Amino acid sequence: MGKTGKGNKATGWKGTGSATFHYNTSVFRQLMLDYKNSGEDVYFDIQISNEDPTSGAGRQTVILIDCNTDGGILAKFDADGEYLDEDMDFTFEDFKMPESFTDLEGFLTNA
Repeated sequence: MGKTGKGNKATGWKGTGSATFHYNTSVFRQLMLDYKNSGEDVYFDIQISNEDPTSGAGRQTVILIDCNTDGGILAKFDADGEYLDEDMDFTFEDFKMPESFTDLEGFLTNA
């Protein structure tokens, strides 16, 4: 009220993500095989820590809770590649952030 512009407001959230993994683990293919054979859908957590030792920002850690893959690669071959990797889309149900970056001088904060 009293404004001519339309306001904007968050109305919820949905946890989605994508990641690139080295292909040298069979854990994701085993999860797909187990799902195919049993119908049991497996959920798992992913922990990501970002830290640059040359920066004063320190480390940030985010934990994505109850992740579920949206598919995967069963087999891969690349004769010219130095190594194999795989991109994977996933959803997650919750998250927490046990570590936050340190506020750097000159950054605005809510403190």
